[in-house]
Amino acid sequence: MSQSIQEHATDQEPAGDETALDPALAENSSKHPAANTVSDAPEATDVKSLVQNALERCQGLLFCDVASRGLSTGLSLLDEMSNGLEPGRVYLIAARPSMGKTSLLLQILAEVCLKQQIPSLFFTGDLSVPEVIDRLVFNRAMAPLHALTDPAYTPNKGDLMRIQKSAHELAGSGLILDGIRDLTIEAIAAKARDARAEAGLGFIVIDHLHLIRSESTPSETSRKRETVRVIHEIRNLALELGLPILVSAHLKRRAEGRLPRIGDIREAGAIEHEADFIGLLHREPPITDEECVELLVAKNNNGPPGAIRLFLTKEIQRFEEGPVVPNEEQEMIRAWRNYKSEKNFPWEGG
Repeated sequence: MSQSIQEHATDQEPAGDETALDPALAENSSKHPAANTVSDAPEATDVKSLVQNALERCQGLLFCDVASRGLSTGLSLLDEMSNGLEPGRVYLIAARPSMGKTSLLLQILAEVCLKQQIPSLFFTGDLSVPEVIDRLVFNRAMAPLHALTDPAYTPNKGDLMRIQKSAHELAGSGLILDGIRDLTIEAIAAKARDARAEAGLGFIVIDHLHLIRSESTPSETSRKRETVRVIHEIRNLALELGLPILVSAHLKRRAEGRLPRIGDIREAGAIEHEADFIGLLHREPPITDEECVELLVAKNNNGPPGAIRLFLTKEIQRFEEGPVVPNEEQEMIRAWRNYKSEKNFPWEGG
């Protein structure tokens, strides 16, 4: 089912000791000796060289050298807290259904793949491949995708030009899409290795973790133990290929009505052990057109935990970080809001 954009242009058990790896995991890890190093990192092993590399990296961070930071998510506060999306690290966003985690993943994917032109691979489970393409095109164009089904909606020339430009950028991006409904972690790893070798892959997004199975796990094995293997292999894959992997996950129902915690993630123990960064999306009712959403940073290997306030504009499924966004996007957002008020959209107040 894997395909490039060009080809498609037209309550769960409580968390226990899930971090203990079974012997099969250790045996599987030994088959990939490169899984403990970042492939693009220097091969020096003497302490003097390693210390020199560390000092150079620290100097780059101190003087805001872009090359010393990871890939930008497009959200400045998130980049500051996490130092961007760094090679060999696993970043996880968890939430209850309809909180916007898939929208956030797609927005970050567009930032990396379209703006930074980093070859990317997206495994989708909650959305079909055509739905992902539609969401990416319209999100980038700041256009309301669901408005197309409303007979009262008439796009103007500006709308059409932005949609066309967005579609053109996406078609030429080299983004690879694949569905994971029937995929195993072994198949995902194989596809990622092939894409790395053929297209210089630099970023992987998986939506979402709890849809992935493992073919090397016996059928009688519990789902909890299977998830231990899956997240462990995702971690190994990030290290082996030397790139960041962004993953989404579900929170248990008990997280509704209060601030979520890491323990609310399904099979939380293994995930907390393997992930470098864990963000929990949370928002309070009542639901409005522009919702205030909190990204609670519960684990952050590159800095302190904390909370980032985001604003989600529902019609275009786009997150903003307060009032400050890049100039081009600020103008597009302002134009969209003015256009919406002028059009008096029929779903307003509904």
